[in-house]
Amino acid sequence: MTSKAFNKEFVQICKNYSYEFAPQYENQIRFIGNTPFGKIQVIADPSPKIKLYTVYFRFLEDFDINFFYRYFSKNENINKFSKKWNLQNTLSDYVLNEVDERLNNLNYILKRDGKICGTAYKPFLNEIEEKKEAPKGFETFIQLAKKHTDPKIFTKEVRKIKNVPIEIATYFFNTYNPTGNKTIEQTAKIFIADVATS
Repeated sequence: MTSKAFNKEFVQICKNYSYEFAPQYENQIRFIGNTPFGKIQVIADPSPKIKLYTVYFRFLEDFDINFFYRYFSKNENINKFSKKWNLQNTLSDYVLNEVDERLNNLNYILKRDGKICGTAYKPFLNEIEEKKEAPKGFETFIQLAKKHTDPKIFTKEVRKIKNVPIEIATYFFNTYNPTGNKTIEQTAKIFIADVATS
């Protein structure tokens, strides 16, 4: 994916969550938005020539990092001092999907709980905290994702499967569309990117 195409999709994702375009210098793609942990800056920095796509996340207000881990997995790589939560991968689609997922999760918590302060909190969605073990038979979905990297084709092939067990369908959507606001093709795109990097 070219830098122009990556930045175009990145800008649209940020606008979807009402983030404010706030470049600090010419040609910088920087947005600022509100989160449960205060304001955050998100900066796109694609480098397709070396096949590396980076998005810099940084919370601009100080907060207790323990609040962050009450909502997100301990595996999230956030610097407890600088509050940087950077994202980097060789797959552009994976990075864009992850940006969308992060902003969606932050927006969900903010709408539900407001700005995090004090010690009272409500546990976030279990699907975000920890991916549950996949049910027996889910390997079929994984093999299809490896074979068909186009979400439309993947979705079409899945629909050909007769009598998909309810536990497999539930696991798929709870894991890759926990807030239920994505189409099946958008969910498939996230799943395919996850399979490609696992």
